Amino acid sequence: MAAWRGGEQQRSRQTSGVRDINARECELNPSGALDSIAQTRIGAKLTVTLLEAALPGDIEPKVSAMQQVNDAALLLGRLFLAALFLPSGISKALGFGAFAGSLAAKGLPYSEAWAAAAVAIEVLGPIALILGVVPRWTAVVLIAFVIMATATTHRYWEFTEAAARRAQEINFYKNGGIVAALLFYFVSGAGAWSIAGWRPNQDAQPHPA
Repeated sequence: MAAWRGGEQQRSRQTSGVRDINARECELNPSGALDSIAQTRIGAKLTVTLLEAALPGDIEPKVSAMQQVNDAALLLGRLFLAALFLPSGISKALGFGAFAGSLAAKGLPYSEAWAAAAVAIEVLGPIALILGVVPRWTAVVLIAFVIMATATTHRYWEFTEAAARRAQEINFYKNGGIVAALLFYFVSGAGAWSIAGWRPNQDAQPHPA
């Protein structure tokens, strides 16, 4: 009932506003014949009046609901990306010696230092994704890691055996998709359902492209 009364009051204000507009225009044009300029003025003022009446009650709830959908989608995306990195990071940490040896076998200098950096990124990066802290820095660091890992591990053009080449090619382009997802995260921010979203002046809301 309260909502119905509010709607009736809103429509009454709209009707009153339209009458006021027409009255003012007739005062400006006593002959009663509305020329094209007067008609344009009435149309413009009527549009503004209707928009002012419609925005508070009709559009804001829809915007709020859509924002909640966006925040939920960002949270799911962060969790899926974290699930991609975190198990790999834990596995490398548990088999650190073997992982560092594999990097040395590929000719990478200071293999243990690179291995420690990779483990730190693959463990701390997903945690940052889950919590939604420093989203832009998280995206940049993970993008750099994925590019480095792809360049050192998934150079499919160097494989001659068809099955191995195809497997590495799939991983190469899969990593390209991960970079794309992280770029989206860099632009969108972490959303309201994150630590960044709970703190003022943080990268939680979408940024202009």
